[in-house]
Amino acid sequence: MRLARSSDNYWFHGFAALLQTGAKFLGLAIMFNYEMNWVLFLPTTTGGVMGSLTGQYFAKGISDHINAKYDSHVVGDKKIEWPIIQMVVFSLGMVAHGMIFGQSNFANVALLLGYAFFQSVSFVIVSRARQRNHDTYLTWASVFSNGVWYLTMHQLALKNITPDKTAPYVVGGITGSLIGQNIAMQVEKKINARMDVATV
Repeated sequence: MRLARSSDNYWFHGFAALLQTGAKFLGLAIMFNYEMNWVLFLPTTTGGVMGSLTGQYFAKGISDHINAKYDSHVVGDKKIEWPIIQMVVFSLGMVAHGMIFGQSNFANVALLLGYAFFQSVSFVIVSRARQRNHDTYLTWASVFSNGVWYLTMHQLALKNITPDKTAPYVVGGITGSLIGQNIAMQVEKKINARMDVATV
């Protein structure tokens, strides 16, 4: 996910976000169901490390195969487009949600969707900022990132994690991730924050 969100490729990032957000939702459901029991600590940590290493290996291969770039929006002539098509495709999850669960509990669904969206925007921006050569960018991105996480977890855990929270959390996470990628690329272009900086 980290490699995909740092790239300039929306489809690569979108599918990585779908995989990560779906897995994270299932993981949270298990942890909340067992009331964050410490018996889950080692399996969660070990699985996380193994998943990160495996994901990084496969992401590098995918990145090379699709020729994803990381600084083309800053130093090249790549125009920064909005991820409209990708957002429409991934938002179809909410259509499926409506068909399965109807419009019941609309306020909580909308709230969770919004929180997950803004949480992902902030996570993407701060993740990209950590990998760029601009300390001020990282400082402000970090300030933006803190706090939204708590609101999202509070809304997600309200009355336990139930299947009707899957689509708003996943769709909000993916679309927020894509918008965060776009915003980050625009900021990076303005302040010339690059990932690949030549050393002397």
